[in-house]
Amino acid sequence: MLSSNSNSLSSVEFGGDIWLDALVGKELEVRTETTKFNVAFVDGQTYSTTSSVKLRYSQERPGVRVDVHNMLIKDQDSVEYPALDLAFDWSSVTRRSI
Repeated sequence: MLSSNSNSLSSVEFGGDIWLDALVGKELEVRTETTKFNVAFVDGQTYSTTSSVKLRYSQERPGVRVDVHNMLIKDQDSVEYPALDLAFDWSSVTRRSI
């Protein structure tokens, strides 16, 4: 069993440019550019990420799409992992996600 402190966060930092676009009754879109997200754990592990994110919620045909572009992760030893592009798409019409 894991100790109670094994995954405890000691700090979280978030910063970047954020835009919010909304069409009342239709859709909501949140975009971030060059966003930094840093986490540190009680055991000393730290991770830093940078990415651009776009989240879109459609109310007319209920669905959610999240796109993450050029996500870079760096750990406490300054090891940089290969950049990632991620996408998640969910539709209430098809009841599927990809």
